Amino acid sequence: FYQKDFSASVAIIKPSFKEVEYFTSNNDLIPVMYNLPKFIFILAQQKFEQFVVHACGVADDKRGYLFVADSGGGKSTIARLAQSRTILNDDRIILRKKKNKFKIFGTPWAGLMNMTSNRGAEIKDIFFLKKSKTNQIISLNRIEAAKILFRNIVFFPLNETDINNAF
Repeated sequence: FYQKDFSASVAIIKPSFKEVEYFTSNNDLIPVMYNLPKFIFILAQQKFEQFVVHACGVADDKRGYLFVADSGGGKSTIARLAQSRTILNDDRIILRKKKNKFKIFGTPWAGLMNMTSNRGAEIKDIFFLKKSKTNQIISLNRIEAAKILFRNIVFFPLNETDINNAF
């Protein structure tokens, strides 16, 4: 964790999740207390064969829409425009495969819109957002789509087995 004053903190989480070592250059525990639960949550998702994606998730009845983008890429804008639907989260979404279907769920940590829901929905469509002066929809092949999606999965492997199991 890096702070505004350029001091640094490091948290080492043991694979058992039963022990955490914390080191800091200025004895400030606030960054780790704020961020550590998020990291533990993300690591635990891998144990359940699901991932956290840097994306906005919107549910419309039982259909889910995933809007994947880099920071500042329009995820919160989509959430603001889709407020008549259920916003699962505008920054971090759980992606889970169950019975050969992919579902999305909100996470407890909201983005700029401060909206989150633990409701889930089966994915109907995935959109990869890119800022532009014109509005357009361009179809991607599966390989192009997978590359963009994988770049936006929040993944902290604990060992080589985690990498092999994930991919």
